[in-house]
Amino acid sequence: MYEYEKKKLLSNVNEELLENLKKGGCFIAGGSVTSVFTNKEIADIDIYVPNKKAAVAICGWAFGCEDVSYCASESFAGIVVSTTERSITLKDKYTDILYQIIMFDNFSSPEEIFNKFDFTVCMGAYDCAKEEFVLHEDFLKHCSQRQLHFNENTSYPFVSALRVDKYKKKGYDISRSTFIKILLTCAAKPINSWD
Repeated sequence: MYEYEKKKLLSNVNEELLENLKKGGCFIAGGSVTSVFTNKEIADIDIYVPNKKAAVAICGWAFGCEDVSYCASESFAGIVVSTTERSITLKDKYTDILYQIIMFDNFSSPEEIFNKFDFTVCMGAYDCAKEEFVLHEDFLKHCSQRQLHFNENTSYPFVSALRVDKYKKKGYDISRSTFIKILLTCAAKPINSWD
């Protein structure tokens, strides 16, 4: 099922990297999956890892070796664009495709990823080990309607409020009640630090 979308998504993923993603039980989720199902260009590939071992394997691919501590610079297949406590962004030096390794948590299933996401239009994932898509029950409907529906359990509702503008520019619509739900979720979130 979804063979066209699978082919389109995977044509943007380095083959060696994909092998590491399969072995590591990783997931490709979010905007890139939404892009293939809505026939838009993929901006970047977000990779969700089940554990730190999988993240190290991906970095090993980028540096051209299995053990990151013994990498030779001439085998470097990727360029580190940025690092934060939440993610590492790599650019494939041969194709310029950006890969963002999401590491703020361990994700052993697409449902765990979806629980952190803010909008159902992002709740699509490709399970690299099983080689299949996993879609939230409302993903296709909300993508086709170009309608934003909010997940109140998202970890970062303030970012969600800012992302509304990004999605509106892409042609998505949001109801007043959904926008108020975002604001109320923000208001209920305790702020104890600048982070």
